[in-house]
Amino acid sequence: MLRTVAKLLLLSAVADSFRVLVDLNAFSPAELARVPTDFPRADGTWALTHNTHPSVSDATWKAAIDHFGSGALTVSEDDPMEFSECGAVRRILGNTPPTLAFGYHETGGKPATQLNATEIDMYHAKCGTDVAILTRAYWPSSPWCSRVEAVLGHPHLGGVAMEYSPSGYGLRTEQTFVKEVLAAGHKAIFLWPVSLNNRSLETNIFDAVSSFTQACGNHTPPTSPCGPAKDPTGHGCACGMNMASDDVWIVIARYGLPHGAACGADSACVFGATNSMAAAVTEALRLQAVVGASKLRGAQ
Repeated sequence: MLRTVAKLLLLSAVADSFRVLVDLNAFSPAELARVPTDFPRADGTWALTHNTHPSVSDATWKAAIDHFGSGALTVSEDDPMEFSECGAVRRILGNTPPTLAFGYHETGGKPATQLNATEIDMYHAKCGTDVAILTRAYWPSSPWCSRVEAVLGHPHLGGVAMEYSPSGYGLRTEQTFVKEVLAAGHKAIFLWPVSLNNRSLETNIFDAVSSFTQACGNHTPPTSPCGPAKDPTGHGCACGMNMASDDVWIVIARYGLPHGAACGADSACVFGATNSMAAAVTEALRLQAVVGASKLRGAQ
């Protein structure tokens, strides 16, 4: 069944809609080898190649990346203040740099994940492409927001990623994040590591994207919970976003699976008709088509 879904999704990117990328970080060699035949075809990939153990050949990586089509979006992710991965992805792509090189600081819960202007210049010089940085919220006047705003005018900034599990949407002033990042001419990226909970992974994707596309004040529980029950911080719901922009990217990822461990207990499986990364991507692509058909721009 999954092979059939993958074939049905071998289409060009939907116009007037957000983009869907797949994070190949920590895929096992066997999972990576199955991507060209068994994974739905999204708009691009996010790669951290040295987290695949044991390592695989460039040919295996290229086959997985090429599955997503000629001209697909590519993002390299380097460990903090390292530059080897953007070079690895460039080598795999035949000396073509990735669309964006992602760099960040790992700070635990402290709001200092963002590269500063000098560090963006450094990544750009080392990687030969525009740079994506990381935040985990966008609350007004907080360092999570202000440290992004400080570099929004940087000529080599290409995108800003906000990282959180999609089941936790609506708590980070995402609508302001999208509005400001798009206005500055960059990609507004939701980096979503899926996690097993009491709702399927594809339902988590549906809930978040459905919330994003609705005009603020028009949310209908329970499929798109909003308001004080959803957002006790009072920052407002995740709504009214321009999801019809192809500069909004959703990256579906899986974290936390020890190498060699079986999926399905504490961590999501890559493949499967439901409650898997593939199912989450399939749902994101379905919603992408819905947005493209209706041009759901929210209340900008």
